[in-house]
Amino acid sequence: MQASETLARKNLDQAARNIVVKVGSKILTREGRVDEEQIQSLASQLSTLANQGRHVCLVSSGAIGTAMTLLDTDRPAGLGELQAYAAIGQAELIHLYNQEFEKHGKRAAQVLLTIEDMNHRRRYLNLRNTIFSLFELQAIPVINENDCVATDEIAVTFGDNDQLAANVAMLVDADLLIILSDVEALYDRSPEDPEANQIGFIDRIDDELFSLASGDSQQGRAFSKGGMASKLTAAQTVASVGIPAVIAGGRTPEVLKSIIAGESVGSLVSASENTTTPRKRWIRSTTEVTGTITIDEGAVTAIRTNGKSLLPIGVTAVTGEFRAGDTINVKNSSGELIAKGISNFSNSEAESILGCRSRQAFEILGRVANEELIHRDNLVVV
Repeated sequence: MQASETLARKNLDQAARNIVVKVGSKILTREGRVDEEQIQSLASQLSTLANQGRHVCLVSSGAIGTAMTLLDTDRPAGLGELQAYAAIGQAELIHLYNQEFEKHGKRAAQVLLTIEDMNHRRRYLNLRNTIFSLFELQAIPVINENDCVATDEIAVTFGDNDQLAANVAMLVDADLLIILSDVEALYDRSPEDPEANQIGFIDRIDDELFSLASGDSQQGRAFSKGGMASKLTAAQTVASVGIPAVIAGGRTPEVLKSIIAGESVGSLVSASENTTTPRKRWIRSTTEVTGTITIDEGAVTAIRTNGKSLLPIGVTAVTGEFRAGDTINVKNSSGELIAKGISNFSNSEAESILGCRSRQAFEILGRVANEELIHRDNLVVV
């Protein structure tokens, strides 16, 4: 390992007190049937971490595969049937987890979410409080999307739970996100190529890495919906707010123990040095964005480099309909996403004061108003 990777991995044991582990259906099932040995292994490893005084959340897929095992059928095609299978399978899946956790003196706590729970500020805070209460009760939250009420195709809303895991990591102020995959790491070419090498340390996720993850020829069967590109996106999300991530093979024996011990397992995505408040992490995670403002290069520098608030004078265009208090995107003239933030103005108010200085804005609006279109405390550079 290089010195930078060695140091980053060495720090995981002491730094990782709050850990989110995500496991997908391909790890929990074999040939479309639930793999109870995998559940036993996961429960044992997670219990070991919890017994070390760490707070552990498990984001788990596998409900539909569990139902297929119970009903001895193939995967259904219709959305309604999939949701019914998820309902049947989720009950059995949490039972299997709880059965194994109890062998180690722990208890599973089922938490089912929808995207609206993450976007709604009050629900988000209630959810955060609930999970921290579960930690105090020595329970291990087992989290999944609530497929029974999902309005989109199952596994699409959160991206096969990868983005859900990233959102949960931000929700609980995690120190580490571990994504368990059916591929041991990101490779520099197809894993089936005998000359392929694992990329053990990633200090920056860029277009080149996404091109490795996205091509079918590069990463083989693992990279369909919810594949490596989805995992890299989740890792990039948490890394941007100061949370490192490890993408590793879920069938590797004692993989969680090895990761925490600092061994060279999987691909470690290092975290940004930027630290953010829980409120900013919520802004970063929310997908309910109702509008977009475009800013000039001076404003880009002010918020990206100098940590300033966004003033009306730097805004060149407003699109969408939003109210004061809504979350909006901030883009540059090329359409690149620069930041997300909570607007102090509605879209019509923002349009009326484009390019204005504070005094002019007050005169146009005919009332005392905030100087900032988005205050830096409510602004997250992405």
